[in-house]
Amino acid sequence: PFSLIQMGICNLCNFERKLIDAHIIPKWAYMSLYSETENDSRSLILVAKNLLPSKKRIGLYDQNILCSGCDHFFGEYDNYAKKVFQDLPLEKYGTEAYLIKNIDIEKIRIFLVSVAWRAGISCMPEHDQVQIGTYKSKIREILIELKNNSIKQISKDYSFLVCKYEPGKLPPSIVNR
Repeated sequence: PFSLIQMGICNLCNFERKLIDAHIIPKWAYMSLYSETENDSRSLILVAKNLLPSKKRIGLYDQNILCSGCDHFFGEYDNYAKKVFQDLPLEKYGTEAYLIKNIDIEKIRIFLVSVAWRAGISCMPEHDQVQIGTYKSKIREILIELKNNSIKQISKDYSFLVCKYEPGKLPPSIVNR
Protein backbone atom coordinates (compact mmCIF):
# COMPACT_ATOMS: atom_id res chain seq x y z
CA PRO A 1 0.00 0.00 0.00
CA PHE A 2 1.02 3.54 -0.73
CA SER A 3 1.60 5.79 2.28
CA LEU A 4 2.51 9.43 2.40
CA ILE A 5 5.45 10.41 4.58
CA GLN A 6 4.47 13.39 6.70
CA MET A 7 7.52 15.65 6.89
CA GLY A 8 7.51 18.66 9.17
CA ILE A 9 9.28 20.50 11.95
CA CYS A 10 9.30 18.52 15.19
CA ASN A 11 8.06 20.69 18.06
CA LEU A 12 10.70 19.38 20.45
CA CYS A 13 14.00 19.04 18.54
CA ASN A 14 13.00 21.73 16.01
CA PHE A 15 14.44 19.73 13.07
CA GLU A 16 12.63 18.82 9.87
CA ARG A 17 11.87 15.15 10.24
CA LYS A 18 9.26 12.55 9.44
CA LEU A 19 6.47 13.24 11.93
CA ILE A 20 4.67 10.32 13.53
CA ASP A 21 1.32 9.56 15.15
CA ALA A 22 2.28 10.80 18.60
CA HIS A 23 -0.07 10.10 21.47
CA ILE A 24 -0.71 13.09 23.68
CA ILE A 25 -1.88 10.95 26.60
CA PRO A 26 -0.43 7.42 26.72
CA LYS A 27 -2.85 4.66 25.80
CA TRP A 28 -2.68 3.00 29.23
CA ALA A 29 -4.04 6.17 30.87
CA TYR A 30 -7.41 5.97 29.17
CA MET A 31 -7.91 2.21 28.73
CA SER A 32 -10.64 2.21 31.39
CA LEU A 33 -12.59 4.68 29.22
CA TYR A 34 -12.95 2.16 26.42
CA SER A 35 -16.33 0.51 25.94
CA GLU A 36 -16.97 -2.90 24.48
CA THR A 37 -18.78 -2.74 21.14
CA GLU A 38 -21.05 -5.33 19.60
CA ASN A 39 -18.27 -6.87 17.50
CA ASP A 40 -16.03 -7.28 20.58
CA SER A 41 -13.49 -4.70 19.41
CA ARG A 42 -12.62 -1.78 21.64
CA SER A 43 -13.20 1.88 20.85
CA LEU A 44 -12.68 4.99 22.87
CA ILE A 45 -15.83 7.08 22.77
CA LEU A 46 -14.68 10.66 22.61
CA VAL A 47 -16.89 13.51 23.70
CA ALA A 48 -15.44 17.01 23.50
CA LYS A 49 -16.93 20.47 23.65
CA ASN A 50 -18.20 21.64 20.22
CA LEU A 51 -17.50 18.22 18.62
CA LEU A 52 -19.82 15.38 17.74
CA PRO A 53 -19.13 12.21 19.76
CA SER A 54 -16.75 9.94 17.87
CA LYS A 55 -15.08 6.56 18.30
CA LYS A 56 -11.31 6.28 18.27
CA ARG A 57 -9.89 2.76 17.99
CA ILE A 58 -6.34 3.66 18.99
CA GLY A 59 -6.97 6.74 21.09
CA LEU A 60 -5.98 10.32 20.41
CA TYR A 61 -2.79 11.16 18.60
CA ASP A 62 -1.45 14.11 16.69
CA GLN A 63 0.40 13.59 13.41
CA ASN A 64 1.90 17.07 13.42
CA ILE A 65 3.90 17.50 16.61
CA LEU A 66 6.78 15.03 17.09
CA CYS A 67 9.36 12.95 15.26
CA SER A 68 9.90 9.35 16.37
CA GLY A 69 13.08 10.14 18.32
CA CYS A 70 11.42 12.80 20.43
CA ASP A 71 8.29 10.70 20.92
CA HIS A 72 10.52 7.82 22.04
CA PHE A 73 12.15 10.12 24.64
CA PHE A 74 8.74 10.58 26.31
CA GLY A 75 8.24 6.80 26.38
CA GLU A 76 10.52 6.31 29.40
CA TYR A 77 8.39 8.68 31.48
CA ASP A 78 5.08 7.43 30.07
CA ASN A 79 6.05 3.85 30.96
CA TYR A 80 7.20 4.80 34.45
CA ALA A 81 3.92 6.63 35.10
CA LYS A 82 2.03 3.49 33.99
CA LYS A 83 3.96 1.47 36.54
CA VAL A 84 3.15 3.99 39.30
CA PHE A 85 -0.46 4.84 38.48
CA GLN A 86 -1.65 1.51 37.15
CA ASP A 87 0.63 -1.35 38.16
CA LEU A 88 1.74 -0.54 41.73
CA PRO A 89 -0.61 -1.37 44.58
CA LEU A 90 -2.36 1.65 46.07
CA GLU A 91 -2.68 1.97 49.81
CA LYS A 92 -5.90 3.60 51.00
CA TYR A 93 -5.09 6.79 52.90
CA GLY A 94 -8.29 7.94 54.57
CA THR A 95 -11.59 7.81 52.72
CA GLU A 96 -10.69 9.94 49.70
CA ALA A 97 -6.98 9.44 49.06
CA TYR A 98 -4.39 6.84 48.15
CA LEU A 99 -0.76 6.63 49.17
CA ILE A 100 1.81 5.45 46.64
CA LYS A 101 5.15 4.55 48.22
CA ASN A 102 8.72 4.37 46.92
CA ILE A 103 8.36 6.20 43.64
CA ASP A 104 10.62 8.52 41.69
CA ILE A 105 8.74 11.82 42.06
CA GLU A 106 10.99 13.49 39.48
CA LYS A 107 10.01 11.00 36.76
CA ILE A 108 6.33 11.55 37.59
CA ARG A 109 6.81 15.32 37.49
CA ILE A 110 8.49 15.04 34.06
CA PHE A 111 5.67 12.78 32.83
CA LEU A 112 2.99 15.26 33.93
CA VAL A 113 4.83 18.27 32.47
CA SER A 114 5.36 16.41 29.19
CA VAL A 115 1.68 15.48 28.87
CA ALA A 116 0.65 19.08 29.58
CA TRP A 117 3.17 20.30 26.99
CA ARG A 118 2.05 17.78 24.34
CA ALA A 119 -1.60 18.73 24.87
CA GLY A 120 -0.69 22.41 24.87
CA ILE A 121 1.13 22.28 21.52
CA SER A 122 -1.45 20.09 19.81
CA CYS A 123 -3.85 21.86 17.45
CA MET A 124 -6.40 19.05 17.69
CA PRO A 125 -9.82 20.30 18.79
CA GLU A 126 -9.90 17.72 21.60
CA HIS A 127 -7.09 19.65 23.29
CA ASP A 128 -8.23 23.21 22.64
CA GLN A 129 -9.05 23.74 26.33
CA VAL A 130 -5.42 23.14 27.30
CA GLN A 131 -3.70 26.51 27.49
CA ILE A 132 -0.07 26.60 28.61
CA GLY A 133 0.65 30.13 27.37
CA THR A 134 4.16 31.35 28.15
CA TYR A 135 5.04 27.97 29.65
CA LYS A 136 5.06 26.44 26.15
CA SER A 137 8.64 27.55 25.40
CA LYS A 138 9.83 27.21 29.02
CA ILE A 139 8.68 23.60 29.19
CA ARG A 140 10.15 22.84 25.76
CA GLU A 141 13.55 24.14 26.92
CA ILE A 142 13.38 21.96 30.04
CA LEU A 143 12.41 18.89 27.99
CA ILE A 144 15.26 19.49 25.52
CA GLU A 145 17.74 19.77 28.39
CA LEU A 146 16.41 16.52 29.85
CA LYS A 147 16.61 14.80 26.47
CA ASN A 148 20.20 15.98 26.02
CA ASN A 149 21.09 14.92 29.58
CA SER A 150 22.02 18.52 30.41
CA ILE A 151 19.85 18.36 33.54
CA LYS A 152 18.40 15.53 35.60
CA GLN A 153 15.34 17.23 37.06
CA ILE A 154 12.87 19.99 36.38
CA SER A 155 12.06 23.00 38.48
CA LYS A 156 10.08 22.28 41.61
CA ASP A 157 7.97 25.31 40.63
CA TYR A 158 5.61 22.91 38.84
CA SER A 159 3.08 21.42 41.27
CA PHE A 160 0.46 18.80 40.47
CA LEU A 161 -2.57 17.18 41.97
CA VAL A 162 -3.37 13.76 40.56
CA CYS A 163 -6.94 12.50 40.92
CA LYS A 164 -8.20 8.97 40.46
CA TYR A 165 -11.84 8.44 39.55
CA GLU A 166 -13.54 5.09 39.70
CA PRO A 167 -15.12 3.96 36.39
CA GLY A 168 -18.53 5.56 35.96
CA LYS A 169 -18.00 7.96 38.86
CA LEU A 170 -16.70 11.12 37.25
CA PRO A 171 -17.62 14.31 39.10
CA PRO A 172 -20.47 16.37 37.59
CA SER A 173 -18.09 19.24 36.81
CA ILE A 174 -16.23 16.97 34.35
CA VAL A 175 -19.28 15.19 32.93
CA ASN A 176 -21.26 18.37 32.26
CA ARG A 177 -18.59 20.28 30.31
